[in-house]
Amino acid sequence: MRISLSARSRLALLYTALVFGAGAALAGLTYLLVRRSLDRRPVMLADFRSPEAATPSPLNHTEALDTIERLRADTLTQLSTQSLIALAVVTTLAAALGWLIAGRILRPIRAMSATAQRLSAENLSERRAAHARPQPDRPQPPSRG
Repeated sequence: MRISLSARSRLALLYTALVFGAGAALAGLTYLLVRRSLDRRPVMLADFRSPEAATPSPLNHTEALDTIERLRADTLTQLSTQSLIALAVVTTLAAALGWLIAGRILRPIRAMSATAQRLSAENLSERRAAHARPQPDRPQPPSRG
């Protein structure tokens, strides 16, 4: 079964798809760049859990690596979640704006189509005003007489 969409719907859908594609590419690129940055960033962790310690004590190696990996994973998860929420909001706004813009663009075409249908149904006495550009004065050819 084939669904027939109006011209306005097709234009709005195209605009929405383009915005979604660009947003998804941007979100993906941002994720990759942040992940790469987190992999290269040196990290030093200290244990602040002991209230009686005047200065923080360094964590043991295994605990430090686990903490670093957990922080990295949490950061990337939050980035992904927030990016997807932002992409959904922007895509929804793009769909609404695409619908409005497509209607605005197609309004003159609908008016001309309605006039053409009315003329074909009635008679040809009504004409659509044509906005022709004025022609520059052309020199008359010399007369032969």
